[in-house]
Amino acid sequence: MLDERYRYALDEAERAAQTFKDDLLLAPFYQKIVEIEKADAERQRRWTEEEMGDDWG
Repeated sequence: MLDERYRYALDEAERAAQTFKDDLLLAPFYQKIVEIEKADAERQRRWTEEEMGDDWG
């Protein structure tokens, strides 16, 4: 899970995706940003677990 200080990009992209859900151009654009941010958060989580081992969580 992302630290709340770093969730702003995901939060804003999710908000924009919802706001523009019916827009044929902007909806896929913001949805892609959401996907990228979620994938990045997952990569960071895995990296942290690998680097910190049993010390994490």
